[in-house]
Amino acid sequence: MFSELPPSSVPTSKVDCRWLFGEYYVYLSCMNLCINSTCTLKNTHLTHNSCPGQYPNRVYTLANNSFLSFVTKSENGDYENDYFQCNNSKCIRYDQVCDLINDCGDLSDEVGCTNHMVCGMPNETQLISLSQRCDGRYDCFDLTDECNSDCTKEILENSFLKWMCWLMGVLAVLFNATMVIQTTIFFEKL
Repeated sequence: MFSELPPSSVPTSKVDCRWLFGEYYVYLSCMNLCINSTCTLKNTHLTHNSCPGQYPNRVYTLANNSFLSFVTKSENGDYENDYFQCNNSKCIRYDQVCDLINDCGDLSDEVGCTNHMVCGMPNETQLISLSQRCDGRYDCFDLTDECNSDCTKEILENSFLKWMCWLMGVLAVLFNATMVIQTTIFFEKL
């Protein structure tokens, strides 16, 4: 299922997995070795017809003596079956799950991962590492990694600048309202 990990890299007790990514994150979370993470893999098994259109050189095999599955042969001759099936039926390798990249195209490979933050942009999803949150640098395009309730930072920290912005906003509303009224009166006279 997973690549061979040296025994020294497998912890003997639960660890904080928020700083891990990819296959190592998946491995530890599915082995119940993460403090705050659960296994991100679905409880469904890949069947013989999973991942349509991908892996044309698949080899079919009986898995757990209960269902027909498939494996693929790698370049070095080993058989592999470490595939994650996305919600849109696309399949990716386990090292592409929880890696801060939308490999599936529908974000299903990043759902349930506790090692990242989702920036709050309406039409586009941006993922950043938790270590980039509240670090003094703006990594999210919408600035939510630095300007939120967890970080004690504001875009405008100077009181004078805050008041100037409020004043300019109020004056802009008043001038625009004045222009709308004048334009309405002008067109009523015509």
